[in-house]
Amino acid sequence: MKTDLAMIRQAGFTLVELLIGMALMSVVLLAVFNVNLSSTQASMSLQTRNDLLPETQIAQTYVLSRLRESAYVYPTGTTFDLGTDPTVKNPRNGLGAWTVGQDAFIAVVLPPRSETPNCALIAPAVPDTANCYTLYAYYPVLRSVLTESTTLSSGRRPAAEPLNDASTWVLMEYRRSFGKLTGTVFPVPLANTTQGLMVMDYLLPVTLPQVTSIPDRLFSLAGDSGIQQIGRTAITVNLAAQRQVGGSPSVRVPGSGRSTVTVFPRNVGKGIGLN
Repeated sequence: MKTDLAMIRQAGFTLVELLIGMALMSVVLLAVFNVNLSSTQASMSLQTRNDLLPETQIAQTYVLSRLRESAYVYPTGTTFDLGTDPTVKNPRNGLGAWTVGQDAFIAVVLPPRSETPNCALIAPAVPDTANCYTLYAYYPVLRSVLTESTTLSSGRRPAAEPLNDASTWVLMEYRRSFGKLTGTVFPVPLANTTQGLMVMDYLLPVTLPQVTSIPDRLFSLAGDSGIQQIGRTAITVNLAAQRQVGGSPSVRVPGSGRSTVTVFPRNVGKGIGLN
């Protein structure tokens, strides 16, 4: 009898040995899974960073090039009503109303691009940047406002991303040409149905309303009141991007702070010329 029991024990594993083996295997598999998960998340974070970096740089270069050509910078305290379209909705008040300095909003006027401009007396329905003075405004819209809109075409709204829609913004450009201008004052246009255009996705939010600390302001002005002068009137732009993909932590570009650049508009102080 004892011989039979010894042979059975030598022929297989006991229940305790099987349980110990399964436990050890579970530990090994869990370790392998964690390594693979960490590697996947690191790869996703790196890819996200590589996507955000050029988008931020391109947007910054584009916006700064427009601001640098400005003939007029609307001063702090100027209020605009951009209408009711989702692409102009202020994340602070849910309306199309924006105030320079209080909101994350900047508005400038660019001169006609043509050397022999010929602008119509009435403002054109489609911006005529070649012949007319044109208003350019830059501001953020909450991403979810665009992705949830039922009135915007697919080309005017980003793809829905539940992880980012409620926490990030989209940088927008509002462009609208004036009719033929005379005198010395650049007007504030009345509200109409003009839509904004996407310039940058995954814009990192700032405190609303804007605070006095420059790093936490999307835009800030200097020398904008009174007579504006070349080399004195300045616009500072502070951009950063943030996006979350899958189960990875949010990726921010730059890693801390914001990418800050100041430009001095080269056409201010010249008044309204031929258009």
